[in-house]
Amino acid sequence: MRRLWIGTLLMVLIAVTASHGATSYFSDSEQNPNNFFAASWPEILRPGGVGNSTENTPNGAGDNWQCVYEETSDGDSIYVQCESTSYLKDSYATQDHSAGSGTIDKVVINIRCRKVESALNQDAYAKTVIRTHDIDYQGEQITLPGSYAVYSTEYALNPNTDSAWTWSEIDALECGVDLKSAQDTVWDYARCTQVWVAVHYAP
Repeated sequence: MRRLWIGTLLMVLIAVTASHGATSYFSDSEQNPNNFFAASWPEILRPGGVGNSTENTPNGAGDNWQCVYEETSDGDSIYVQCESTSYLKDSYATQDHSAGSGTIDKVVINIRCRKVESALNQDAYAKTVIRTHDIDYQGEQITLPGSYAVYSTEYALNPNTDSAWTWSEIDALECGVDLKSAQDTVWDYARCTQVWVAVHYAP
């Protein structure tokens, strides 16, 4: 009887996973295996076109947004990089939602960045960027390490309206990254390889 119950539970979990399309809902930073039946599902939205700002240097693709839109991180294969000791901002047009409905609980902007270190090991920085109602909002300054890591900024409310997010605001949203490199006699570059937005909602 115990084996039958466990087998039935596993079949239910597999069915639920398939019906919700794991690729559409989860990335490596949103998965929560200890709370599988959470009331709020995240829909993952990625850069889908040129946005308001294109200041960093693309590497490996023609447009900046194409350097950071992949579902699985490709590390240093394609990326954007700051070629300045001042902040340079990218803001990308973001995919419209397709699965989400109901109440939006929060919006989380995620960036995967690192520093390309020189012998001087100078500080390089990054900030998350979202653009809503034609205004850019940036996360806290991040001092980048030498290996890639994911950094996130969470917005329970739309920072422009101080009210709950609407789906029309989600579809008009831009996501991006602000990078700042360092140079003395050599460069320490700020680099970003992936940007995405997680929209958590309760259907």
